[in-house]
Amino acid sequence: MKKSKMLKPINVMTTSFLLASSLLMPSAGFAEELSTPKNKDSSNAQTSEVKTQEARTQTTETQSPGKAVSKMMANETVVNNFQELKVALEADNGITTIHLGRDIDISGAIKIHPAKSKIVIDGNYHTVTETGATGASGGIYANGNILSSVHVKNLYIYGKNYYGFITIHDVTKNVEQIYENVNYNGPQFIWNRNGNAIFKGVNDIYIQDNAVPGSSITHEMAETGSVEFDGETHISHNSGHALIWSISKEPQFKIAPNANVKIFTNKSGYGIFYATGGDGDFSIGANAKVEIDGKKGVTSSGKFKSFNVDAGADVQMNRSGTDSYPMISLYGPAQINNQANLHVTTEDGHALEVENKLSTIDFNNPKNVVLSSIKKQAINNLSTSLTMSMDTSMAKFWTSATGDPTNSYVGKSGGNLTWKAMYRYNVAQSISSSNPENFIIEFTKTKKIELGKNDGGQAEKDLADAKNKVEDLFTDDKFDTLKGNTDQGAI
Repeated sequence: MKKSKMLKPINVMTTSFLLASSLLMPSAGFAEELSTPKNKDSSNAQTSEVKTQEARTQTTETQSPGKAVSKMMANETVVNNFQELKVALEADNGITTIHLGRDIDISGAIKIHPAKSKIVIDGNYHTVTETGATGASGGIYANGNILSSVHVKNLYIYGKNYYGFITIHDVTKNVEQIYENVNYNGPQFIWNRNGNAIFKGVNDIYIQDNAVPGSSITHEMAETGSVEFDGETHISHNSGHALIWSISKEPQFKIAPNANVKIFTNKSGYGIFYATGGDGDFSIGANAKVEIDGKKGVTSSGKFKSFNVDAGADVQMNRSGTDSYPMISLYGPAQINNQANLHVTTEDGHALEVENKLSTIDFNNPKNVVLSSIKKQAINNLSTSLTMSMDTSMAKFWTSATGDPTNSYVGKSGGNLTWKAMYRYNVAQSISSSNPENFIIEFTKTKKIELGKNDGGQAEKDLADAKNKVEDLFTDDKFDTLKGNTDQGAI
């Protein structure tokens, strides 16, 4: 079996500088906490003290401003240590773009000046390591009402704080955090509950314990209102918490056209996208490629109020283990469009569940669709009314997730078959079809559905591949490699 490509680890580099003792004392503003405290189940959820920083020896050659930036503007500066970064962000100095000239330890609190509306941090592929206190105001944070955008790019990050690399307090709303060509290793990457996160370029994110001594334990990858993935993003998540937790009333989970997203989860629990403030919209753009493997479902106990896979997209969602939540829960319309691939396979729980609202599912000439559950139904309809339609060249149905299909249908004269049915609580009420006979999909007996071309045994292959990928990714030697590999190539 061909193994999945290993996500490229980042290297812990010995960093930083000798701080004067006066720099170790926080100002009054550093002790501020979020207006809404973080409610976590770990014993170290709130660590507010500022720890004494040990003197560290700088091993990386200082990069001159000329090397870091070819041309400096009035709003730009190069920083080479913690104190210079602190001054650049905390002072009302007109500085909005910061370039790193060397590796830096974030050894104390830095409060972004409330007059700054936009911040850009270009790491020039240097490393920042969080060595100070954890907590909502332990590292870089913002709690004003002017900030609208934070753009971090070309940077390696070793995190310690599960309030994220740059904490956006709850009182600071509608902040767009953009991460571009970033490699993060730590307990939680983003805390921006009333804003949005956007990923561009190539990003590798490892949510795991002990990236830095004294680190908080792992939680979410991000707590943020909505998320958009563009470019290429790889995420490995070793926590029972959700990958993305949103308390927004209108959460959005978007994957841009032509994007490539790979997500690996090693623990069951809350889902990939866990929305508790309102039901989310999920969309995958044309020709995007999405691979979700591991122990987590997509929605957990939450729901999507829309689910859309655009033309030519290739979506693989595979879950192994005992998690019994539906892989995807719907509370509204779903569309799988022209020449798209969608494979949703799970050991336990339904592959797709429709809940508590008039809903529609339309399969609009997809290339290949597989919905499969070994222990439960492929589709479970708890809705008062579900209308499902398909325009496809082939449809196959299994009462067991393995073996030969129980029933198969093809379009007449080599064309597509069209089929439409209205269901109430898993029971078909009306059916129409272009086939010679109006076949019925008995949801309560159907464990696997395949539409489009015939890829016999695809669901079982997907599930086996998912197990192997996750087991291979999270072996002890792989984690040792993540912690100790000395390869410091560009992202």
